[in-house]
Parts: sequence; structure tokens; C-alpha cells
Amino acid sequence: MIAPLDDFLASVFAAGTQNSTAEAESDSSSGDEPLVLRSAALTLRSSNDDGVRQPRIQRRGEAGSSAERDPLISLLELAKKSSPLTNSEMEQARWLCGQLDLNVRVAHHKEAVKFWYPLHVACWWRHAKLVGLMLEARASPTVETGRDDTPLYLAAQRGDLDIVRQLRMKGAGCQPMDARRRLQDKNPDSVLSEPDHGIDLKYELAVACPNHLLRELPLPKMPTLRPHQAAVEEIYRNAFEWLSVEREFSRSLAGLYSHRYLFELERIVKVYNGDLERAYEANKARLLSRGLAIDDPGLQELVVFHGTQRSRLPAVCTEGLRCGQTSDNANDPGYFGDSRRGVYVTANADYAMYYCADSTRRPSAPQPCHICHAPGMTQPPPDHMAILVLKCVLGKCNKLDQAADHRGRRPDDGFDSNESPRRLEYFLYAEEDGRCTLCCPTHVIHVCRRERFDTSRLREGLHEVYG
Repeated sequence: MIAPLDDFLASVFAAGTQNSTAEAESDSSSGDEPLVLRSAALTLRSSNDDGVRQPRIQRRGEAGSSAERDPLISLLELAKKSSPLTNSEMEQARWLCGQLDLNVRVAHHKEAVKFWYPLHVACWWRHAKLVGLMLEARASPTVETGRDDTPLYLAAQRGDLDIVRQLRMKGAGCQPMDARRRLQDKNPDSVLSEPDHGIDLKYELAVACPNHLLRELPLPKMPTLRPHQAAVEEIYRNAFEWLSVEREFSRSLAGLYSHRYLFELERIVKVYNGDLERAYEANKARLLSRGLAIDDPGLQELVVFHGTQRSRLPAVCTEGLRCGQTSDNANDPGYFGDSRRGVYVTANADYAMYYCADSTRRPSAPQPCHICHAPGMTQPPPDHMAILVLKCVLGKCNKLDQAADHRGRRPDDGFDSNESPRRLEYFLYAEEDGRCTLCCPTHVIHVCRRERFDTSRLREGLHEVYG
């Protein structure tokens, strides 16, 4: 009984060896085409004369050579995924983008008039990394669909600022007035419907340029594949800095919009200006020479925030905060200090959000919230905003009371700053040349606003139903 069994196993082994040899020969004859593409069950056929390529599903058991299989369908399947792409899928997409001409039309919704390009599909499904790969593979950022929609319009319609930033950096121009009007009808409160679509190119180019002034911090991640020790230290250093800034931002929120919105950090840009750092340290030494003790509260370094328009970020990062700059509130003399003689900063990041919005969208004056009656703003903050983070020393601070009217108050002799009556904001006196050396920018945080479930309205509804 043993001999027939041995003969049977030997025959099975020989058959498996022949099959493996045949598969290896077929693999070597197919070039460097990935196995994923060779096993794909999708092919293309061209049924129109207008250059639009339409997909056809290959039935199981249907004959199909490798020449019939088109990698473009595999790329479109990746672009249409509703979940984020994995690392292996990104590697596959990288290979596909290097092999394909991405400036070709593909059918959409089975109608030739609705043809798209692969870049449109990736923008619609919000795959920012895949969009970056396509742009690196020379996909045109200005191609239009059959309905004259550009990738920038689709990305703005979907509310993805990261994709809009990549398209603008690659040369995509701003949308015309009728397209912006359509965006405003769909997302009236979004910065993506503004003329610059929420992107200041001068600032973004300064961040992308390899310099020592602005540097974007990478997202915290764990090191993989045992990298070099220096690379591990750099990863942990960036992660620690990111988490430290995120903690300061979360701790600073006063709850002004907490009844309706949640806020999370999208990006953190590190600011290092040697001239501003030296002026800041020199001012601290001057305060020490004036008799302030090293443990005096006026020399304790604080983390403060300053809200401004995104178009002013490059100037602030280069020159620091200056008084007397052109402001949207030109007729406002200053809440508790003359704005021509100092600058305003706040200890709470949500108070700075109000000044990040476009001036045409701001309320004329702060008003109580109509839901929780908290002292706040009736106008919501922008859905995407950039807030300056600064380190600051107050020096000798004049703590103002609530009884008197302090609007347009001139700097007081013997003091370096004012503290608001509500103890939420600071007015820092400026030097004679307009510079404020009591603070120095350290980071620019890019914050995203998200809707949260309003439980107060739920309670009101339950009260109406159950009494």
C-alpha cells in the first residue's frame, strides 16, 4: 500500500512543478506588469468616436488577453473608493500614474456629455494623496468635464481644502464669478467659495519653499522598518512639538462655540525668525534690567493667539506684529487700548477665530449667543482658518476694571501692557517704530470647524413632546 501512495504523491509533485514553471514563464513574458493588474476582471472598449473611453465588465470565464486589460480602469477603481487608500494601494496607484496618460476622457454616468478625467474622479472622492500623485504625473489641473467643471470646482464643492491647495499650487486659477456663485449657493459659509478659495498663494509658496522661516510639521506617526536613529529622533521631535501645540490649543478654548462646533488641527506650520527671536530676548533682558524679578508674573512666558486674515500671514511671520497696520475695523479705536499704539492678543483661541473671518461676514459687534446666551458672536467662525500662535511676556501689566470706558485708551506710563476687564485679552504696547517685541510668533495653526450635534435643541424637542 505504501508504493502506490508514493507514486501518487510523486505524480502530484511533478504536476505542481510543471504548473509553477508555466506560471513563471508567463510572468517573465508579461514584463513588469503587476499581478494585480493581470488578474483584474475589468477591460475597456471604445464605443464612441469622441475619444471617451467606456468601461466594460469582463464576465467570468470570458477570454481576455493582457492587451485587452487597461490599467486605467484599475486606477479609476482606486479613485472611486470611499475609504482612504492603504499603503499597498498607494504603491499600485503610483505605478499606474507613471504608466498612464492621465489627460484622457473617461465616461461618467454612461453619458458622453458627462465625461470626466481621472483627476476629477480623485477630487470628487477626496483622495488628496492620489491627487498629488496625479499632479506629479503631469495631470493637467485645468481640464474641464463635459459640463465645464474643473477639478478645483469639484474639490471646493466637496469642501476639501487640502486638494484645493494642491491644485492652486500647480497652477489652477480661481473660478469665474458664476462658478463661485454656485459654490456660495451650496456652501454659503465656506471659505472655499471666496475669490481665492481659502488659499493665499504667497504664504503657501513660502511654506513649500525649503527655508528656515516657515516649515510644516509632519503629522505624528510611528517609525517603520527600523529607520536610522537620527530619523527616529526627528520623528519623535516633530510629534512632540505637534502634540504640545495641539494641547495648548485645546486648553485655550473658552467654549465660545462649544455648543455647536468642534475644532481640530489640520496643519501646523513652525515659524522661526531669528531677528524677531533676538528682539524678543532683548526685550526680556530690558525688563529684567528695569527691576523685575526673574520669577515675576510679568516675565512668565505665555502662549497667546492672534487672529488675522490669511493674506497677512507672510508679513506677520516676517516682520512680527505691528501696530498701525491697515485694518478692516478702521473706525474702531480699540476695545481697551489705542490700536495705533499697540497690538491685541488673546489667551483663548476661539476669540481669535472671529478675526480670521472675512470682514464682510463679521457681525458689526459681539452679541450674546441666541442658544446659550453666552457672550459670543452670532456669526459662526470660518470652516477653515489660520491662527497665529505666539510666545509672550506681559511685563508690568495694567489690569483694567469694568467700571470705566477704556476704548482708545493710550498707553499708561510705567506699564508695558493692558489686561482686558474680562481677563481674556491683552493689549501689548508697541515700540516707537511700531514693532511689538513683547511677543514672537512660533507657529501658525490651521484649524477646521466641524458641526456637532446640538443637544440643546434635542432637549427642547423632548420637552415639547413629553412636557
